Amino acid sequence: MSRHRMSCLLTLFLIIQALHSVIAHGDDDALNQRLRTECPNAIRNLEVFYKNIQLTEKVTGTIVKQNYPDRDGSIAYRFYSNGSSLRGSGLDADYDVLSGVVATEDGTFRVARTNATEEFVLTQLDDSDYETQIESLRLGGLKLPFVPYCVLNLRVVDLLVNNPHVISIECMEVTYDDVPAVHVDVRFEPLRGAKLILDPERSWALLKYEYGNFSESGSLRVAAIKYDRVVNGIPVVKSADYWRVDAGERRDMYHAEVADIELEPAPMAEFSLEAFGISPPQTVQRSNTPLWTVVLGILGLAIAMLLAYFVRRKPRTSI
Repeated sequence: MSRHRMSCLLTLFLIIQALHSVIAHGDDDALNQRLRTECPNAIRNLEVFYKNIQLTEKVTGTIVKQNYPDRDGSIAYRFYSNGSSLRGSGLDADYDVLSGVVATEDGTFRVARTNATEEFVLTQLDDSDYETQIESLRLGGLKLPFVPYCVLNLRVVDLLVNNPHVISIECMEVTYDDVPAVHVDVRFEPLRGAKLILDPERSWALLKYEYGNFSESGSLRVAAIKYDRVVNGIPVVKSADYWRVDAGERRDMYHAEVADIELEPAPMAEFSLEAFGISPPQTVQRSNTPLWTVVLGILGLAIAMLLAYFVRRKPRTSI
């Protein structure tokens, strides 16, 4: 083969590679644009959907056996929601409520009892603000109502939009569990961040996430989520598997699955102290009497007492 022909073939190969790079770059730009424009609103709709349901989940796995040796390998939780009012409750083996964490815009509280025959005890009242209590719920044992749109206690939308800690976001189209999906790599530092797999055809719901340190000796929190059916474009969560990866070793595995779900908000009565048989603390009513009249009354009383004291001390004269 002549040098001229080899030169022509090499030039043609380089041109094809360059065109492929330009096309791929254009595809990446289009996908990034779609991620920025579609994803945030879709995930906010996911959050609204999952804040108006009632759900019971059953949890099994190695971490349950370690932490709850008396529970025959499983524990259960109940989730109540009605817009901004959320409640998570731990259940016993008979699915009776043992505890409650409640967050409403009017206040927050926690209750607990040892078994179903005892009365609930108020363990916390307005000690946490609303957002802190919500984060506590997301980080607790109750997982399924939050995992479609949250990575641990962080909402996906907060990871992707106006996050000052993010140094880069890269995305690419992939196939995950036979479903077309988008892989998003979010970095806070070169080796620390989150890798998300989102389903753009089902409200950009989370299919899987890895969060933490991606170095060989790092620690990652991982979740893989499955869905049942689709309601108005939103997937209804079915189950999720969770585990940690420490220095490449998988550990602390557990599985959460839906035992019961109602796609309607809970009655507002479920977010009250009365729902646990506890009477609300009595509030002291403020007097409508002006403060200055109270002060004058106290001063008048003090003067009267002083006069009475001096009258008693005054020596008596005999006639």
